[in-house]
Amino acid sequence: MRSSTRDTRYAGFWLRMWAFLLDSICLTALLVPAALAIYGVAYFSPTPAWFRGPADIFLQIVLPFVLVFWFWKRWLATPGKMLLASKIVDAESGSDPSSRQLIVRYLGYFASLMPLGLGFLWIAADPRKQGWHDKMAGTVVVVDCSAEGSQRLWRLLVLATVISLSALALGGLVGAAWLWNQRASLASSWEAAQRAQDEGVLWGSGNSGEACVEQALQRLDRCQGWLCGYRSSLFLGGCLFSCESSTTFCDQVPTSWSSLLSWQQEHCRRLGRSDLGCLQVMSIPVAHCRQLAQQPPEVTSPGFVQ
Repeated sequence: MRSSTRDTRYAGFWLRMWAFLLDSICLTALLVPAALAIYGVAYFSPTPAWFRGPADIFLQIVLPFVLVFWFWKRWLATPGKMLLASKIVDAESGSDPSSRQLIVRYLGYFASLMPLGLGFLWIAADPRKQGWHDKMAGTVVVVDCSAEGSQRLWRLLVLATVISLSALALGGLVGAAWLWNQRASLASSWEAAQRAQDEGVLWGSGNSGEACVEQALQRLDRCQGWLCGYRSSLFLGGCLFSCESSTTFCDQVPTSWSSLLSWQQEHCRRLGRSDLGCLQVMSIPVAHCRQLAQQPPEVTSPGFVQ
């Protein structure tokens, strides 16, 4: 190959780095859901051990080797290399590398990685774009000219679709696992939110709308948790729902959506607040007031004294 193929195009450092990143995304989209299914979200918590158990060894060591070797043996390339129209060949003959070469090449990754990745950086300076793992295995990565045309386009579309669907599935699985792990905390927070609204209804009797706002902001400063602002907002909604001066408070609320945010900001500034928590607290009362304003005059809004 060295002497007979002057037109050989070796895949350079940046092309191979992009192929590696694409392969990493695909592999992560496969392994993370599997790890979550076996170990749950605790898999991502700090641990002094390298592996969490036999299944983790399989996921981190055995499965990546099997997948990479299979792609190399079957297509001479991983998905990332296929997308970028490159393939692995024997450095001397240009033919398909043997299984022994592919195994040595995979193990050579560790030799390339250990000295701060110098074996991979070597690709940028080498005349034939060989990393240390390529030199150990006697292989080179070349641009597959026959795949650069129409094949490249459909591979791009297919891989982009797979990556997008994998990312969505991974995000859904991670979100579902987190929700499942936090189910007790979420249930407690939801019950606390319902209690906050009931407390607001009781506290609002005999008080003014402005007093309801002040009390809700005081609760915001005292409570904790990611539903803190929501609970305080529900309290304010319940308080306005039962106080006699709710209509006086709601008369201040603009009817156009474009003016609502600026009104909330201005109202919070008058109260000496500039935090996002104040805006969140004001969100549900604003919705109550808009609903009241949109009702016909002859209809009495439940819970509000007209």
